[in-house]
Amino acid sequence: MVDTDTFRYYTTFAGELIGKEDNDGCQISIGRYGPSAQVGNGASGINIEFGASAWLDLNMDCGRRDTDCGGEILFNVVLCD
Repeated sequence: MVDTDTFRYYTTFAGELIGKEDNDGCQISIGRYGPSAQVGNGASGINIEFGASAWLDLNMDCGRRDTDCGGEILFNVVLCD
């Protein structure tokens, strides 16, 4: 049985990736999208093992109209089994 009261929740999640070499000038902003990221036994939603899940918002800006884009990504990972 999964007990969500034992999960560790991350209500703030943000960061940036800065391009180098061929991607110089590009920046990817990462932030929380949807529910808080969670870690714990059963937190992946895959099984009851120790895992994590997070829903992130990604936005890429390279200063060029043809390369700027964004979207959401959902991670569900089993970290140990």
